[in-house]
Amino acid sequence: YAPLVDAANAEQRRRAKEAREASGAAQQTARAKCTEFVKNQIVERAKNRQAEFSATCQDLLTPGSFDESDVLIDGVDNNHVDGAAPGLLDLAQQETVAKGA
Repeated sequence: YAPLVDAANAEQRRRAKEAREASGAAQQTARAKCTEFVKNQIVERAKNRQAEFSATCQDLLTPGSFDESDVLIDGVDNNHVDGAAPGLLDLAQQETVAKGA
């Protein structure tokens, strides 16, 4: 009777080991698929953003689609900002005008 019990226990241990190995392999496969999916999503989003960026750049470089009025702000020019303390360029121009006068 004991040899039959030992054989049954050994068979049960073997099947449990196979099940654990199969489960581990399935989990590893699932992790690999998940990793691949996430990687593909990142690559796809990067490509989409690059395409959007390229299209925007191309639009800005198209003649007639972009001019200074697109970036001008009232009260701001290359030399000063209204209401701001004089900058170095303003002071240099004032000094030049004063010396020339």
